[in-house]
Amino acid sequence: MPFVATERSSASQTTPGSRLCLSASRASVPTGFNLPLLSKSAFCGSLTARLFSVLAAGCRAPARLGFAELKEPYRNQTVFPEGSRVEFMCQPGYTQLLGVSPAITCLSNQTWSAALEFCKRKQCPSPGNPVNGRAVVLTDLLLGSKINYTCDKGYKLVGGSQRICEVSGTHVSWSGDPPVCQPIGCTRPEIENGKVAGSETTYNLEDIIIFECNFGYALKGSQESQCQFGSKWHPPVPICEKLPPCPSPPTIRNGQHDSKGVTEFIPGMAVKYRCDPGYLLTGKSTISCLPSGVWSIPYPRCEVITCSSPSIKDGEVAEGRRAVYHPGDNVTFQCHPGFVLRGSRGAKCQPDSRWVPAVPTCQPVRPCPPPPVIAHATLSAEPGTNFTSGTSVSYSCQPGFSLLGDPSVLCTAWGNWSLPYPRCAAGCGTPTPLLFAELSEEYENQTEFPVGMTVNYTCRPGYVEQPQISPTITCLENLTWSEAQEFCKMLQCPSPPSIAKGTHDSQDLEFFPTGMVVNYSCDPGYSLRGEASIHC
Repeated sequence: MPFVATERSSASQTTPGSRLCLSASRASVPTGFNLPLLSKSAFCGSLTARLFSVLAAGCRAPARLGFAELKEPYRNQTVFPEGSRVEFMCQPGYTQLLGVSPAITCLSNQTWSAALEFCKRKQCPSPGNPVNGRAVVLTDLLLGSKINYTCDKGYKLVGGSQRICEVSGTHVSWSGDPPVCQPIGCTRPEIENGKVAGSETTYNLEDIIIFECNFGYALKGSQESQCQFGSKWHPPVPICEKLPPCPSPPTIRNGQHDSKGVTEFIPGMAVKYRCDPGYLLTGKSTISCLPSGVWSIPYPRCEVITCSSPSIKDGEVAEGRRAVYHPGDNVTFQCHPGFVLRGSRGAKCQPDSRWVPAVPTCQPVRPCPPPPVIAHATLSAEPGTNFTSGTSVSYSCQPGFSLLGDPSVLCTAWGNWSLPYPRCAAGCGTPTPLLFAELSEEYENQTEFPVGMTVNYTCRPGYVEQPQISPTITCLENLTWSEAQEFCKMLQCPSPPSIAKGTHDSQDLEFFPTGMVVNYSCDPGYSLRGEASIHC
């Protein structure tokens, strides 16, 4: 780039051969250049000659290097004067060589001195071989080099097969993750007329599978096989052979099987037998068609149903005794004197040869201890009485107490007194049921009624409450209940309807309560049509 002064000339007009004077006090000089031939005062020169001495032209920006780049001060500079020296720095992935200058110089011929290879590629670490495989270095381990991976026989590569040495921050490393070599497994084998248990489609080494044959086929070979090296199954895959069918199931007397209509009986198939009414099946109810083409034994049998003769120690069959007992036969039992029956008095022979209910037992009759003492109660029995089975004693309450429950207890054949025992409470006993009403549900489980307590009644079916009379009674101080008024009256029907040529049997009655039945009859020469009775 030639230098040109920025000031105006001192002459207003110029002609060929004229001299022009310029002032160089202000000038634009490119960066890196000096102006040694010009002074700050004005100067003159011929227009046909060079206006002034121009600085020698320098070098353009240096060519880019693949392994290095200009240092920061020189990156934006476009013109470099002769003799200029610039320095480079290594690119990422490269390292500087010791003893080799990373600089070049602008020469007088406006070219740069030759750039030496002052940076070398960095080296990635040794990749190492994968287990059951190896890494193949194609050239070297320097930046940009490649390695390929292969697996040993019987193994497959999982992951990328190639990696490149590349820049990673301030270092270099191999791209991606290293692959692994996995054993090559086995595929699911096919077995005609059978299947492999499970749903997997691929298997690893040493996996074991189990074979199953379809119905009617038998396995020939090993039921299990293991995946081995080389994608082979050992023992070899078996085969499923068709089994010979069985003949029709055998017939048994007084019984039949459930396979009527079946024409072919394949091994593994089972039939079930049942007996005719009055017969009991003995043995297993089913037989199976075996792989050999025959039916399993023994066959079931149907035998006439009988119940064993019932025996009862210290007792006997009172009614229904016979030599052989068939289903439906009934017997009753009784115990010898001094013994009491424990269990059901009767039993029935069932179709399964059992007696239902179970045959009872006879146990010795035991006396009872003295009756229990009840507070505020007096016992009807005399002291020293012997209480044998069936003996009954009664209790009565002392004045001021009311008896709750059944006043009598009974000595049972087991040597104890019947429950529950009565009680004497300071209050009224359970209210007496009324013909026309019953206690309200709220008192069903109540056993004590203190003095002053009032209870409510509800009318029985067929009765209706009389609103003017209270449906209650009260426990009085004398431990009795107040008299119950007739607060429910019976519902009644009107007089029965009359029929032509007939009459009913209640002509003289005026009151017809609910539940009453009236019978009709026809006059001589007429017959009744319809029901002869109607009820309220």
